[in-house]
Amino acid sequence: MSVVDRVALITGGARGIGKAVGEELLRRGAKGVAIVDIDVDEGEATRDEFNSKYGSERAYFSKCDVASEEDLKATFQKTKAHFGRLDIVCNNALTYDDVNVSKFIEISLSAAIRGTYLAVEHIGKANGGNGGIVINTGSMAGLWPVPLIPCYCAAKAGVIHFTRSVADEPLLKQNGVRVNVLCLDNVDSGPHRYDAMKAGYRYGNLLVNITKERKAFELSEVADAFLRVIEDETLNGAVCTMIIDKGFEVMKFPPLPTDEPS
Repeated sequence: MSVVDRVALITGGARGIGKAVGEELLRRGAKGVAIVDIDVDEGEATRDEFNSKYGSERAYFSKCDVASEEDLKATFQKTKAHFGRLDIVCNNALTYDDVNVSKFIEISLSAAIRGTYLAVEHIGKANGGNGGIVINTGSMAGLWPVPLIPCYCAAKAGVIHFTRSVADEPLLKQNGVRVNVLCLDNVDSGPHRYDAMKAGYRYGNLLVNITKERKAFELSEVADAFLRVIEDETLNGAVCTMIIDKGFEVMKFPPLPTDEPS
């Protein structure tokens, strides 16, 4: 799908990966980007930066706690009202707090599930939309065991399996909505990431030390991968990976059994 004249909604869009994807969409001709974030100062700063660089009203900011079902619903409604359409949804919000497990799962997994179904409601053909795409931000930690962050691993594994399953749900097929997940290896998203890890993860200091020793993708490389998934209309239910020293790949899985159980 060409991103020209399309509208995207990106949760966790004020900085890091979300901001990089939003900017790349605008650079390639998207009509507009909704920056969805709980941080008002950074969200408004990113909106103003984008509008200054790419044209007035191309970026819109909506404060939202994605753990709140009502907040997320209102954000989708406001985005569509502002731009008149919605075509692309990136469920990208993340928290660094694996001690508060319930909140962690709400933000890292439940919000992606809710965001996917809200996307169907707002971009689906049954409701006057044109169809479109949802990209869920996954992680290689959803495929690899990482003993220092088991809650994060569990949440991202859930995002991956949800994506693979929901992509072929009749509701989504009838509405012309594709869903894919992009699983990222180490990404250099800025120093705030390390501060947040130290403050929020049980083994944050150790995790930061290990992470800093590894190679990392630049944000521009990650944004390119997101755009690749958006533009490739053959991808649906795909688990796309970005692995250090390998780059972008689409995972292959054994075929599902077709025979009825005996």
